[in-house]
Order: sequence, then structure tokens, then C-alpha cells
Amino acid sequence: MRTLALLIVFVFSLAAHAEAPSAKISTSVSAESGDAGLTTESSTSASTITVSVDASTGTHFHTVTYRLGYDEITPDYSRYLVTDRSGNVTSLSDQYSTPESVARAGVDYYVKDFSFSIDGSQTASDTPFPGYMGKFTSAYTNYAAGAKYSLQFSRSDHELPLSYFVNPDTFQTELRPSRNLEDRESAAWEQILSERAKAKLEGFTAQRPESRPPYVGAEGSIGFALTDTTALLGKIGIAHEIRGTILYDDRGYFDASWAQLEYRIEPSYRWSVSTLFDTILESETPRGYFPEQKIGTDTLAVQARTRGKNWELGVKALGSLANTGYQDFQLGMDLSWQI
Repeated sequence: MRTLALLIVFVFSLAAHAEAPSAKISTSVSAESGDAGLTTESSTSASTITVSVDASTGTHFHTVTYRLGYDEITPDYSRYLVTDRSGNVTSLSDQYSTPESVARAGVDYYVKDFSFSIDGSQTASDTPFPGYMGKFTSAYTNYAAGAKYSLQFSRSDHELPLSYFVNPDTFQTELRPSRNLEDRESAAWEQILSERAKAKLEGFTAQRPESRPPYVGAEGSIGFALTDTTALLGKIGIAHEIRGTILYDDRGYFDASWAQLEYRIEPSYRWSVSTLFDTILESETPRGYFPEQKIGTDTLAVQARTRGKNWELGVKALGSLANTGYQDFQLGMDLSWQI
């Protein structure tokens, strides 16, 4: 925390040397609990404490915003299973159960119709997934046409816990990939269709040279303001792993498609309620003695939010059901405020 305090002083000093500086400190606390589902490669965060500092400065023609953040996360790795060389399976939570921390920093630059953002994060404590993430985003807004075009490039690099598997082709015990390096590129087009409708189309691709095959995908979304206080939002997407590339473990190639529908009510600035239905279909090609797999999961979520002058509170209930018999129910709450 002493390092974070020094960074806060540095951000304020940058803003103080420019015209019309402003600054904001915000903190938030979130927590989730529920019946965890059966999966071997996922984890959930039981609680998160976040501290963020934003400082802005600029003129009539351009604006610069500096952002710093610190997250303290209490993870739940009970669903992440690892296998030793002898074939013994244990939960990652047996090795890691202490809070973890992540430091974040970013800068936004706005000039006329253009915007540029750089973001980065770095693990700052003992964790089974040490590493970093960096992201660059550029956007151009054509106000006359009601359109916005953006490009994004990101890189994440994290170590993975040691775990072994039996190669279905050679039947030899091998080490799973111990590094997850991903380079991702995306392009998006947002368009105002009318006074009450807006759409977005995004295409993306990613390379993961040490863990999984590269993939490509696309997502489209559209939103309608039904009345002054209600809105309907829809989204569909697909993702496809490139065939013929190297498989680094005992899993086959994956495809995914998804659809989402959300109905939102905002009777006033202070209150909003939304109901969301989400369905996703995942398929995996056969590999060795593993047959082809197809898993469909439906999720229903209800969320309510209320806000005051310097605070915001949200509560959420979520339930999921899959064709495999998997069931999941979660309750969540988050509270944030500005100092």
C-alpha cells in the first residue's frame, strides 16, 4: 500500500502542473457466494477490494486522464484441479488460499475526434498465475455520421500451475503448458441507427503460441430504447479455434457460440433493474480416446442497482443450467464510493 500511496502522489503532481486539473479517488467492495459448478479449469473470486485513483487535466482541445488502481482479491480455486506426475488429482485451493493483489495503471488521451488509451496490470503478490497484461486502444468518432471506429491490441502473459496429463496420441505422461501468452487484436464499429437504436459489430483474433491454438471470432450487439425508462439489448457471437495447429494438451479444438438478451428498467437516475438471459453452446472435437463433446448452458440473471451522489450499490442473483446436469446458483453484491 505504501507503493500505491507514492503513485497517488505522483498522479496528483502530474495533474497539478497542467490546466484545469481534477482528481477522484474511488473504492469498491464486491463479494459472491453460491454453489460452484464442476469444471477443471476455472476459478471464482469470493471477494474483491478495489482502490482506484483518476486525475484529469487538459484544455478545450484535448484531455489527459491518468488512472491507478489496486485490487485485493480473495480467490476460490476449489474448482481448479491439478494432476501430479503419478496421476493424483488435487485442488489448487490446497496450495493457495491467501488474498492476492494486482496493481493497475493507465492513461487516456482525447483530442478532437480521436482517443487513445494505454492500460496495464501486474500481479503484486504470491499467486499461482503470476504475470502481466497490457492493452492499447485507439478510436475515432464521426459525430456527423453517428459512428465510432476502434482498434485494440492487447498482450497478457501469465504462468500456470504445474500439472500433468496423458498424451492421447503417445500415451506418455507429459507436462501441461506452464505459460499462457496471448496476443489479441480486435476491430469494432459502433453506429447510431436512430434516436432510439444503436448497434455494434466487433471482430477479433488471438494467438496463444504456448498453450492453445489461435482463434478468431465476431460479435454483434444492438440496443433499443423502448421508452424513456426501458431498453432492450441483444447480443450474438461466435469463436473458432484454427484447425491444423498444434494441440498442447489432451483437449481437442474448441468452438463456441452465444446469444444474450437483456431487458433494463431505469425509472430514475438513482435506480435501475435488469433481467438477462444468456445461452452458450461449446463444442470440442474428439481427441484420442475422448469423444466429441457439446455443452449448452443457459443462464438467467437479475440485477438491481442504486446510486447516490458519491456511492453506488448493486445486488445480483444468477442461476445456470447445462445439458450435462451442471447447476450453478450465485448471489453477489458490490459497493463503490468516491472520496
